[in-house]
Amino acid sequence: MPEFSQDLLDMLVSDMKARKAAAVSDNELNRQNQGFRVKIDLSAARAENNPLAVDFPFKSVFVENATDASVQVYLRATSKEDHQTAFLFKMRDSWTIEYQVPRAYLHWAAQPGKTATLVFFPDSEFRSGSQLSVTSGGVSVSDGSVVNTPVSVTLAAGVAAVIVPQNLDRKVALIENKTGSDIWIGGPAVSNAGANEGIRIASGERLEYRNTGDLYGYSVGGGKVTRVEET
Repeated sequence: MPEFSQDLLDMLVSDMKARKAAAVSDNELNRQNQGFRVKIDLSAARAENNPLAVDFPFKSVFVENATDASVQVYLRATSKEDHQTAFLFKMRDSWTIEYQVPRAYLHWAAQPGKTATLVFFPDSEFRSGSQLSVTSGGVSVSDGSVVNTPVSVTLAAGVAAVIVPQNLDRKVALIENKTGSDIWIGGPAVSNAGANEGIRIASGERLEYRNTGDLYGYSVGGGKVTRVEET
């Protein structure tokens, strides 16, 4: 049996720990790709020159929830300097850009007793019914060449099910919640609470889904969700 020096053993153990940490980090990133939730307390003002840093890259942001429709939060992408435009967000607003923004900064006026929950998507383009639009380079690109026949999916009460199946040719899917109550979207185990809580979509709300993979929906009472895909 070969003999190893203590220095070599220490180096091997250190390398194994590093590999394990990297694997855990990769796993965390894979989970985070579905979206980061940031809930902020707006009771005290956050000045424009002392913003809250969102220190990770993202392509889309969505104001998933707020105390009420009057809540306002400002987001400045990439830099907190004044030359960067600050966007005003209200409940259910979303903003999407074609490339990843490395970081962002949030500021707001004092809104006692109020909160807002923002969801940041690192790799996905998410659009709600209320959008803040940015055109990259002043060029408008058509999403798809064919608009497919609308398809309706009936969700069973309290059961997660596919509302948009995988389609490698899909450019975008327009989804409308017709259940008469909120639905939650996400992965295969999506739910309305707990560790698998999805993104809440209100009754009658529409969203654009720009991804070729499966998208699941969950409804407490069940009901119909309709989609139209562009390929």
